[in-house]
Amino acid sequence: TSSSARGADSVSKWFAYTLKRIGIRGKKALHSFRGTVISRLHTAGVKGETVRALTGHAGVDVHETVYLHLPLSVLKEAVEKLDYGREVLKGLPTEGHP
Repeated sequence: TSSSARGADSVSKWFAYTLKRIGIRGKKALHSFRGTVISRLHTAGVKGETVRALTGHAGVDVHETVYLHLPLSVLKEAVEKLDYGREVLKGLPTEGHP
């Protein structure tokens, strides 16, 4: 198993646990919240290229798709603009931890 597959599995497990902990019942996929996240990032003033990088969408042109590599600090700053309550983020797996 690749490290990215293990990381994705860790995030999926954390997400399922977090939904249960905050009282959201039923089977939900992380992907089902993509639209909400995109809307909230846009409302918070996050640039389109940053939103696309965070949500896994392709760039609008070859410059974004091939050449744009945003620093982690820019992505982190954008995610911190989302306010779902810090309690929701508790226990999020970090890089290097299964």
